[in-house]
Amino acid sequence: MQRKSLGVLYHYLQNKYGLKFSRESLPQSNISEKQRLWFRQLLAMIQPLKEIRRQRIAFMLNRDNPLFDIITSMVEENIQCIDLLQSHANQWQQLNKYQPTVVVSSPSALLMLAMTDEMKALPMLNKIVALGALLDPLDQQCIEKHLSVPLQQIYMHQNCIIASTCRYGTLHVNETNLELEKEWIDPVNKRFIPIITDFSSENSGKRYKLQNVFKAKTQACACKAPELALEKSEGHCEEIFYFPEKGSGKLKPFFPSFVRQAFMRYAHLIQDYQIIQLTLDRVQIALKGEIDERLFRQVKERLEDLFLMQHVDSPAIDFISFEERKVTDDQVRRMRRQFIM
Repeated sequence: MQRKSLGVLYHYLQNKYGLKFSRESLPQSNISEKQRLWFRQLLAMIQPLKEIRRQRIAFMLNRDNPLFDIITSMVEENIQCIDLLQSHANQWQQLNKYQPTVVVSSPSALLMLAMTDEMKALPMLNKIVALGALLDPLDQQCIEKHLSVPLQQIYMHQNCIIASTCRYGTLHVNETNLELEKEWIDPVNKRFIPIITDFSSENSGKRYKLQNVFKAKTQACACKAPELALEKSEGHCEEIFYFPEKGSGKLKPFFPSFVRQAFMRYAHLIQDYQIIQLTLDRVQIALKGEIDERLFRQVKERLEDLFLMQHVDSPAIDFISFEERKVTDDQVRRMRRQFIM
C-alpha cells in the first residue's frame, strides 16, 4: 500500500463521505491542514454528512488531548468541545446549555456519565461514541442499559483510527487508511496481534505493533463493508493468562474474553472486578457490587468450568476485598498477568 498524498486524501473523503472543504474559511492556527482533514475523516465515521448538520455533537475530552485543539480550531457551530479537566458542575452546565444529540468521549468518561441521573437532562441525545480504547463488555452493557441510545466504538491509538463499529455493531479495521499485517498467535481460531502502517496521521507511514489481540470473523458482516470484520478484541497482551495444558504441561494461552464471559453472567451483581494471575497456578480476584459467599462460589465454579473446557490445569483462586486490589500509577487494569513470559 502506497502512502496517500494530501490531495488523494481530499479526493477520497469527498467521494466516500461527501465532505467539502473550504481552505479559505479555515482559521489561522498551529493546526495543520492535514490534522483538520484527519478530523473530518473521524467526523464522517461518527455521522454521515447529510445528517451531520442536523446534529449537535459534544466532544468531552481532556484539555491536554491534541484532538481538543483540532476541534476548537474548526469553528463549527454544531460541534463543541467540553473539557473533562474542569469541574463536574461546569461540564454539566455546558452540556445542559448545548443539549447535544451526539456525545463523544472516552470509555471511562462514558461509563461515569451512564452512572449518573443527570443524563436524563439530555432528552435530545440519540447517539454516544466511545473514542480511544475499546470498551470492556461489562462497561458496554452498563452504558447501553443506562443511556438507552445507540453506541458506536472508534478504536484509536496514537491518533491513528484503527477500527470502528458499523451499524450492526461489528468492529471493522480501518484498512482504507492503514495497512494491516497479522502476527498469528492462534491461526485455527483466527486470533492475531495487529501490526499496522498508518497512512493518515501526522506520522504517515509509521509502522508499529499493537498490544491487542484481535479475533477475525469467519463470516462477512451484514453491512457488506469490504474492510476486515472482527469478531471481538480478546484484550491486551498483558491480560493473556498462561496455564499448563492438561497432560502435556505445555503453557497454553487463556484469553481475557474467557474471563469476561464468566463475569458477564453476573453483570447484574458485579459493578467492577479485577483478576490477577500471580503465578502459573494461582489467581487473585477482587469483586465490587452485591457480593456474598454464594457469588464467590458461583464465579469460582464458572471459572473452573472454563479451565476444564480449555484443557488447562485449574489454578488456586483467592478472593480479596475490592479495596485491596492492585492499583498502578497509570491505570487500574481489570486483568493483569503479574509475571513476564
